Amino acid sequence: MSIHSLGGVLLLDVVLLIVGSALLSSFGAVSSHRDVVRLAGLAWFVGVAALGILISLELMVGIDYGPITVLVSAGALFAVGLVVGSRRSAPADDDLACGRRFGNQLPVVAVGVAILAVILEAQFRAGRLAGLYEWDAMASWVPKSKALYEWGHLSPAFLNQVGNGWYPPLVSVLDALAFSAMGSSDVVTLHLLHWSALVAFAAAVIGLSSRHVPQVMLWPPLLALAAAPVLTQHADSPLADLPLDYFLSLALILVVLWLLGGPPWCLVVASVLLGAAALTKREGLPFVACLVVASLVAGRFASRRSWAPLALMAIPAVLLTVAWDTWIAIEGVRSQSPEIGYLGLFTHLGRVWPSVHLTLHVLYGGSWWVALPLAVVLAIGSATVARAWSLAALGAGYVVLTILVCSWATLSFPVLPFTTNGAVNPIVRLSGAIVLPAMAILPLLLAEAWWPRREPREAPSSGL
Repeated sequence: MSIHSLGGVLLLDVVLLIVGSALLSSFGAVSSHRDVVRLAGLAWFVGVAALGILISLELMVGIDYGPITVLVSAGALFAVGLVVGSRRSAPADDDLACGRRFGNQLPVVAVGVAILAVILEAQFRAGRLAGLYEWDAMASWVPKSKALYEWGHLSPAFLNQVGNGWYPPLVSVLDALAFSAMGSSDVVTLHLLHWSALVAFAAAVIGLSSRHVPQVMLWPPLLALAAAPVLTQHADSPLADLPLDYFLSLALILVVLWLLGGPPWCLVVASVLLGAAALTKREGLPFVACLVVASLVAGRFASRRSWAPLALMAIPAVLLTVAWDTWIAIEGVRSQSPEIGYLGLFTHLGRVWPSVHLTLHVLYGGSWWVALPLAVVLAIGSATVARAWSLAALGAGYVVLTILVCSWATLSFPVLPFTTNGAVNPIVRLSGAIVLPAMAILPLLLAEAWWPRREPREAPSSGL
């Protein structure tokens, strides 16, 4: 690690932030400089999603990766965002809190920021000199990133030699961007890019939720999540699991805000993030489906009962998955379908309960997530008691469906043993797609259930 490499990561962070902020402006998400600062974490992820999707599509149509491609792609996204944003009228600076008054929250914010800073600083120190220890990082993600950086394309012959070469390319593109910014394939400093993702995720959750929930409901779940063992062990690792979880979590928060009367841009941004999730891992599309189905169910209990906007939210994820699968099929990249086949469930019934039990054990029977999954269940239960039906249905539906998807991951490959050993079964890392999104909406769920609005109003046309 060198100062030059650190500067490169910082430069990439700034570029992603600028591109994402311009796109948020074009979506109508900001009305002032204060909103630009408040939504900076979300802007970073929108920049990652948009630039990662665009470069991935360019690779599929034969445009080589390189400095010029990156500059033109980032510049084009920024220009589009700037032009469209400048033509929009400024959205009203409204608030979905709709009459909620939280009083003086500065002491809670100060304590929360101080504790979060300590946690993030410890993660930074752990990541700045970390090596590649995870098999997936050594065998798949980093080699593909180096190939992009060195050769400018993903060779089908190369993808057939590396581990999981058929996996979608967005994380490899992001890591290659870091190599380009650093000027070398520095796999040590690369960890700090993923540390940046953790910082941006925390900032995005705070920025999206802070105006709608009391700080005393926001900071404890966020700090507990940041200190969870799975996060502290893998937050700096160049793997695709946590980026997928981040995309899903922020999309779920945006869906909640829309269901509570938020503006249309919430679902527009959510669709971009879900598209990025589909290009992050092969499990991305099933998790996106879980989120969309749970949202449709929740919509039946919300003031907004229209299913069309929620269903349309999944279109980018579906199209991008089809595009990638088509590319690997045309190029002859070997992929892997479930070993039992999609209809083999009935011939492997003996693996069904052990697979579900393993997922539940990871959530509730060990120290991987401590008490966070239990807190999610209690929050959903309390929302049900308080008759906050829409968010209770959203949380319960998402958790149940994602538990089934994680269980299917073990069930569908008989070669995977029923173990939590990450070297032979990825169930612990997969469980992040259950816990992170559920914990991300927990403050909003609690506030809607136990902090009633004094003056309910119709949804604002724009602004958060």
